[in-house]
Amino acid sequence: MGFIAFAAMSIFFTSCLGNYNNPCIVFHRMYIDTTRIASTETPICVGETLFVEIELNGRGNELTTFQTNIDREYLKDSLVTITEDGEQLCTEYSQPGKGFYQFKPQTYIIGTYWMLIPIKARTNQQEPLTVNMRLQNTSKVEDPYNPYVQEFLVLVKDSTVTKQAAN
Repeated sequence: MGFIAFAAMSIFFTSCLGNYNNPCIVFHRMYIDTTRIASTETPICVGETLFVEIELNGRGNELTTFQTNIDREYLKDSLVTITEDGEQLCTEYSQPGKGFYQFKPQTYIIGTYWMLIPIKARTNQQEPLTVNMRLQNTSKVEDPYNPYVQEFLVLVKDSTVTKQAAN
C-alpha cells in the first residue's frame, strides 16, 4: 500500500514538469523467490524467479511503451499490468510474450512488479545474459534520453549441472 502512495505522490510532484522530461525506470526491492537481494548481479538458478519491485515513471508525461529485450531461449519475463483495483494498464496491442507493453492514455507512473525466470542456462554458465529495458513517454526529448534504456547482466546457473559436476 505504501508503494502505491509513493507512486501517487510522485505523480503529484512531477505533473507540472511535463513535455521535456525523459522517462525513468527505478528498481526498488529485489528478490530471488522469497530471499531479498541487493543487486541484479546476484546469480539466479534455473527454476528460480527474480522479482523486482519496479517504478516506470513518465516524469510528468504519459508513458507510451515498455519493452524488455532478452534472449527468450534462456529467459522469460513478465510485467504485472493490472492494478490492485483490477484496472488493466495496457492496450490490446501489447504483446507480453515478446516483452512489449503499450500503455493506455493518461498513464503517467506505474508501481508494479517485473519477473524474470531463467528457463535454461548457457553451456558456459560463466557467460551472463543481457537484459535490456526501454521505456518511452510522450516527452519531446529524443534519443538517447527517450526512450530511456536500462541494461544489466544476469548470470544464470543450472544447479543440477553444478551438483553433478561436484560428484
